[in-house]
Amino acid sequence: MLPAVPVVVVAGGTSPERDVSLRSGAEAARFLDPGCFRISVLVIRKDGGALFREHPLGRADREALARKASLETLPGIERCSLLDALEGIRRKGAVALLALHGPGGEDGTMQGCLETLRIPYTGSGVIASAIGMDKIRFREFAAANGIPTAPGIVLPPGIAVRGAAEIGRALGFPCMVKIPSSGSSIGVWKCGNAREAAAALAAAWRDSGGKPVLAEAFLAGREVTVPVWEPSPGKPAALPVIEIRPAKGRPFFDLEAKYDAGACEEIVPAPIPDGERRAVQALGLKVHVLLGCRGFSRTDIILARGKPFVLEINTIPGMTAGSLLPKAARAAGHSLGDVLAALVRCAKK
Repeated sequence: MLPAVPVVVVAGGTSPERDVSLRSGAEAARFLDPGCFRISVLVIRKDGGALFREHPLGRADREALARKASLETLPGIERCSLLDALEGIRRKGAVALLALHGPGGEDGTMQGCLETLRIPYTGSGVIASAIGMDKIRFREFAAANGIPTAPGIVLPPGIAVRGAAEIGRALGFPCMVKIPSSGSSIGVWKCGNAREAAAALAAAWRDSGGKPVLAEAFLAGREVTVPVWEPSPGKPAALPVIEIRPAKGRPFFDLEAKYDAGACEEIVPAPIPDGERRAVQALGLKVHVLLGCRGFSRTDIILARGKPFVLEINTIPGMTAGSLLPKAARAAGHSLGDVLAALVRCAKK
């Protein structure tokens, strides 16, 4: 029998998506097979420090996580510097299983740090992570590779009223205003007129620290998502397509709709014609492969005007109980443990 592989689940972080990351990390720590993996935990604190539990989790720990205990309160988790915790991972010869979401964890920053320290990690590498997290750079990548996206413009910081007028001329209303480097639909506004667009631009420039923001035409249609995983390293496969229907009165698939029960309907497999299903799965796989993703990804697509348009890619999809990729995996007969084991097998060595 092969010895168990040491794995450290890395969660938390300093981004607005920290709470979602903690939930993803808790599910990963709970569902990794303890017979195959020795599972430890690193939580990145809000201030950039760390909480590190070096000795493996036991049955009581997994039972506590099943009762919604936080990774931050597990017995034996100790406060230390992030560098000391990473050195602990390196010393153990462990794989870092990244359950981080948002800036600082999903944008290539942590990936570059781990590569510098020669720590193997799950998920996509530096370049794919950085491009996938930046909506403006991802649009440039998509345009260069013939991947259809909604019409859009980039607006540098300026006078919000003038920016809104430019949106009206270039795109019309309704439109979407987006901070380029946010995920989980944080920093996204649907605007029905110039007044709402001006308010959204002002908020986006403020929240992004004065960086350019993206405005896109709102495409009315059916929103679907294509999860991809790699059951064997380098052999990506599309999981069942999911259709997302936000609850009545909700303007789009926002943060609350993603993580609050009853805020939207998620139908798997999506009730779409076979031709459309094959087309969006092929598109999701194309994005995954061309961007150089590894392990897994999830590409969000809108079916409008008789064709698919890519909205964005998630290089570290949520792994909570209510997240989309685990739902698609279950529909295909794969457990979350199967997905996590495949992720570790695909980890960069």
